[in-house]
Amino acid sequence: MVESTAEDWPVRVQRLEQEVAGLRRAMRTRALIEQAKGILAERQGVDPETAYAQLSQRSQRSNTPLVDVAADVVNGIAPPDRPAAVAVTAEAETPPVAPAAPRRTEALSITPEPRPLTVMAGLAPTKPPAWPDEAKRRLRRAVSAFTAADDITGLTSAVMANAGDPPPSGVAVFAAEPNGSLRLIGAEGWTSQQISEARRIPSLIATPMSEVVRHAHPVLFDGQAETDLALVGPGPAMVGYPIAIESRVTGVLLISWTQPREFTALDRSYLDRLAQESGRAVGRVWAQAIAGTAASLTGDLGWIQRVIDATSGMTQLLTPIRDAAGVVIDFYVAAMSPLAQADEPDALGRRLLDAYPHLLTNGIFDAYVRTLADGTPWEREPEPEDARVAGTWQRVVKGRRAAPIAGAIIASWRRVDEFVRLEEQVTQMEQLGHFGWCEWDPIGKRMWWSPGMYRLLGVSPRKGPLSRTALVELAEPESRPILTEALRRAAHGGQATVDIDLRRGGEELVRLRAFAAGEGPRPEETDPRGTVRLLVQDISVQLQLDEQLRRSQAQASAQRVRLAAEHELTRALMDLLYPARSFDHSSGPLRVVGRHFATDRTAPLRGDFCDAQLLPNGDLLLVVGDMFGSGLTAASAVARLMPPVVALGIAGLAPEAILAVLNTELHRLPDPPLASLALARVDHETKVATWAQAGHLPPILVRGRTATATPLKSPEGPALGLLPDAVFSSGAAQLEPGDTLVFYTDGVLDRRARDPLKNLSSKLGRGVRAGEPESALTVPTPARTDEACLVALSYS
Repeated sequence: MVESTAEDWPVRVQRLEQEVAGLRRAMRTRALIEQAKGILAERQGVDPETAYAQLSQRSQRSNTPLVDVAADVVNGIAPPDRPAAVAVTAEAETPPVAPAAPRRTEALSITPEPRPLTVMAGLAPTKPPAWPDEAKRRLRRAVSAFTAADDITGLTSAVMANAGDPPPSGVAVFAAEPNGSLRLIGAEGWTSQQISEARRIPSLIATPMSEVVRHAHPVLFDGQAETDLALVGPGPAMVGYPIAIESRVTGVLLISWTQPREFTALDRSYLDRLAQESGRAVGRVWAQAIAGTAASLTGDLGWIQRVIDATSGMTQLLTPIRDAAGVVIDFYVAAMSPLAQADEPDALGRRLLDAYPHLLTNGIFDAYVRTLADGTPWEREPEPEDARVAGTWQRVVKGRRAAPIAGAIIASWRRVDEFVRLEEQVTQMEQLGHFGWCEWDPIGKRMWWSPGMYRLLGVSPRKGPLSRTALVELAEPESRPILTEALRRAAHGGQATVDIDLRRGGEELVRLRAFAAGEGPRPEETDPRGTVRLLVQDISVQLQLDEQLRRSQAQASAQRVRLAAEHELTRALMDLLYPARSFDHSSGPLRVVGRHFATDRTAPLRGDFCDAQLLPNGDLLLVVGDMFGSGLTAASAVARLMPPVVALGIAGLAPEAILAVLNTELHRLPDPPLASLALARVDHETKVATWAQAGHLPPILVRGRTATATPLKSPEGPALGLLPDAVFSSGAAQLEPGDTLVFYTDGVLDRRARDPLKNLSSKLGRGVRAGEPESALTVPTPARTDEACLVALSYS
């Protein structure tokens, strides 16, 4: 079994509060839905599950929330006895007009009719207007929420959520004390400041609530006319209803709006009925609400709050919360000093144990209760405790004190671990920044060194701070004069920055940068020297990094020069290989065109190449290739491959035999380069194209009569230079009039396409025109950041 710790309490409290809030919301609607299920089940003679299914179907068909559908079902019937808590529709249509005085009831009730002062508003109409369906639904939801409310908070929340349109800005409940004072026992929508100001209102102050108590009648203010009454709460427009036990008014229900508003006859009628229904909930939770407030307050504590606001420490004003037996079960945080509120901004206006649940386990809450009971101050020396700092739990050291005042207590605390934490932070910063600092005060004869100063100079802290003279002696001989001069200038109020060499611990040579500054002698002192402060930083690592950076920059510059020279040589070589970037040859009805798409002159050369030659017997020889690599290596390999191709073709070798010769030639080198190549010979008489390939992409045949483009099946053949004994084979394609055969390198492919080869075939099929091989050159869109070659042979 895992034991709970103090750190678990805030999480548990928050989770339980969320669960309770969720259960309350569910109870507000569940009772109404269950009531509607019962009505449908009785009316139609079905079981509850079927009745619930009917409710759900109505909700879906009308796109109306289920709780509103349930409210419509309940509002559509009127039981024989017509109790106010059940039958809403009929009474909502004609709300009853209340008598001049509050009704005598066995339970707690609220006078139903708001009869405003004659100078503020007119009376409610004798014949109330008809209510719209939305008002009936809202009142039914309010009745359900009142039934689920188990405390004054649930009551005020339900009133605020169902008070109509525009919605109110706040709802409050006051208890009337025998001496005429009013005590706030519950509020929703009020700020912490408003709650604090209205916590206890003396009888001498005339307010709308005191008028309700004095005349035992509701009071309505529309906020549009001036009044001599002191208005409290979040707005100028308000409605107050007396809460009465029999004929005695014991409290006030106050509903407020932030802006002045006009109360129509329908508004007054609806608010009357809402207050009447809330009276049943008030009667149920009234005793608990009275017991849960600080009933022992004997005076106005507002002046204490003003004093606390002016303090600079951690201070709180805590008023007790008692149970029915008068036992203190919690405290209400009525006021906080600015520093305390910054430390825990959400505590003001809450219960103490809700904001600080750990106080219940470490004995501090019990000490506060004893202080209130005994009337004697309490103080505790600083001790470690778990506290929430900036939203996180930390182990801190706090001293605490509490004193009773006017039925409440003032609690204060101070943290003494701040200095320890600050010193640890300084030590960490010194380690990260490789620095330390020291100070000499010749007047007070005091010296102080930081921990980083001892570590930086290799001096044991047991020896204590060194004098300025002893510090200078630690430096290397050539650095002592400049350090001495820097300290002298600082002693006379100047500043200086010097770099010195020093052997740390007498062994490791390090370079230090010293920043010296001083205040200079004070006028009343005769000693010409003043306080000197010295900040020293180890810059040895920084100097090493600077030196490495300089070397890297020099190497990068040399590399750029080499690359530039190689690039120029490569371009010159390629200019020799490609005196022209395109060609156009014909042999009878056969015509071949080609183009080398070059990049800009700053991009590295990739070694794509292409050529076509008209052989002596009238045949055409086509070649397209791509070197693996770039720069001078690729260019030299192209220069090695292209001349033999034409010579071997004139000699009559078949394409696969030429590839075998080229592969053997490359393997004569110690480290053979790799290349892909496609080679074709087209017979000018038979119009048969015989081709072979070495690791290259297949040519695409665009059939003229069908306007379709199909890649040819590749014969066997690995990349040139890959295998010393590679075997190559050839394939053949019979050309027909209108056909175009396209060879290319991968630079013309769209690599963003899912199938680049199929994408290129589709483009060629749509764009190539029969007998116009140059039309193939405009179809692909080679990326200008890469090289590409394309050769097109047409038979017209």
